[in-house]
Formats: sequence, C-alpha cells, structure tokens
Amino acid sequence: MNHASPFRSLIKQVYRYSRARTYRHSEKIWPYVKIKRHENGSLQEVSIHGKPLPIAHIDRFKNPVCKDLLILASGPSINQTNLSELNEVHWCAVNGAVNALPRYADKSLNYYVVVDQGFVLNRIEMVAEVLKNPDVVVFTNVFCMHLIVGLLALENIKAQLVLLEDRQLPVYGCKMSAAQMRLQSQQVDAALHWHETLDVGFSLDLKRGYISGGTVVYIALQIACYLGYQKVYLAGVDMKNFQQPRFYETAATRLDTKLDLEFETFVYPSFALAADIYRQNNIEGYNLCLDSGLDDAIFPRTVCHHIPSL
Repeated sequence: MNHASPFRSLIKQVYRYSRARTYRHSEKIWPYVKIKRHENGSLQEVSIHGKPLPIAHIDRFKNPVCKDLLILASGPSINQTNLSELNEVHWCAVNGAVNALPRYADKSLNYYVVVDQGFVLNRIEMVAEVLKNPDVVVFTNVFCMHLIVGLLALENIKAQLVLLEDRQLPVYGCKMSAAQMRLQSQQVDAALHWHETLDVGFSLDLKRGYISGGTVVYIALQIACYLGYQKVYLAGVDMKNFQQPRFYETAATRLDTKLDLEFETFVYPSFALAADIYRQNNIEGYNLCLDSGLDDAIFPRTVCHHIPSL
C-alpha cells in the first residue's frame, strides 16, 4: 500500500483544512475508517476500507481465573532474566517482546499489546505472527489496525481483537489537553486518576480509553488493573541506557525511542501514579529487572524466587 499516493495526500489535506487543529490526529485514517459508538461513547463497530473488523469486547476477558500476570517488555535485561518460574501465570507481551517466547517452549501467550504505529510499520512481520494465533487477545488501537489491514490480508488476522482508544486522542474526536483531562477526572463517574501538578493520568475504565504514559508497558498496566489481576510482574522494563538495542535488536537494526527524553518528566511520574493506584486496589507489583531505572518506590525490584507465594 502506498501511503504517499497523491490521492491520499489530497484526502488528508481536505480533512486537515476542514477541521480544527485539535482533530488532526485522525487525518491519516479518514475516510477509510468508519466507526460507530455505543451510547457511552466506547467503540462499537469499526470498518476499514468497507470491511468490518471482528472486535471482541474487553469485558469478555475480565476476572480471569489466573490472578497473576507477567508483562513482558523488550529491555536488554531479558537476556539475563529467567522466567521459567512464571510458566503458570498469564503472559502479556508488548511490541517486540514476543521474540522472547521461543525460549519458553511450554508457555503460550495470552495477550499482546501494540499501539505504536511506527512499530507496526517497521516490525510488521512480528505483529503478523501474533495475529495468526486465535488464542491470543490483541489489544491495539484503530490507527494501528488501519496500518495492519493495509499491510496484511484481513483473512490472515485470526487473533481476538480488542480495540482501545487513547483518552486524549479519540478517533475523529477532539484532542484533549492536560487541563481538560484534569477537569474530566474531577467528575464522579470519570474513572480517571489525574495528577494535577505533574499532568499524568491512569484510566480505570478501558472502554473509555487508556492514558499513554509514554510507553506501551504503561497501557499494559492499565489493562491488567481493569481485567482484575491481583499480582503483576514486569520483565524487560529496564528504563535506562535507552540507546542500547532491545534484546532482539542489534545496533544496526535498533529503532529510535523517545523514552530518554521523556523519562524523568513523563514516564517515571506516570509509573509512580500507577504504583499508587495499584496499592490502593491491593494489586501487587514486582519488577524483575534488578537494575531498572524504575526504583523500588515504584515496584520492588526482585527475582522470581524471592517473590512471596510464587
């Protein structure tokens, strides 16, 4: 699919100049993506190029039988982390972390989270491999699905799809500023925590959308909380030495990251808020990277065999 075709460029310009700047985040998907919403505003139906997507409702996966979840990320520490003791818990991989799965032949993947359009474009072969598996629940957004459908045949997508939205960037809706999110969080039924001075948030209702937190792992933390997990382990969440290749990359194949620029002012405060919310909801969190830039004030940094009752 040629994303830079003259027709697409013209369509984008029509969208751009017929709407306010605060709607610009949807310009690449209009008019190819059609959506229908429930009365509460959540996504009900989505079609791309006239083809409806088979969407699973997120509430189908609430209250899992297993109450422990491993969130698997792509930091270099994965190469020194043995996750064999976590074979009995549910596993959720984000982005390229699925490359760790072949090391654990007896372990199947439960969830996959990808919301980064750049990752989809540059690592579509990894995404495609996950989408072949009907046993995996894939959490993504409309913008990524628009790219995926353009790069893969729809019939090759067998996974169970759950489409989420960024609460600050709703599809075809107005971009929500931090000030607007702050006001929204004060509503009784907002299901949104917002730190008024740091302007970071955490969504308690994924039907309304997630808060980005600057990294897909943060979205996975919100998913874990919403689904009802009681103990959550982080693996490969190094959050330091950001210029090092991810565990599956080389220096030549490394994709760029903004984490080094946003860590102190955005990412760390977001995780601090998530940790507070986890404690308020009696959810235990553990970080299996002993040298993580997320210190013990977030989640205790430990190894598997030191975790109580594991």
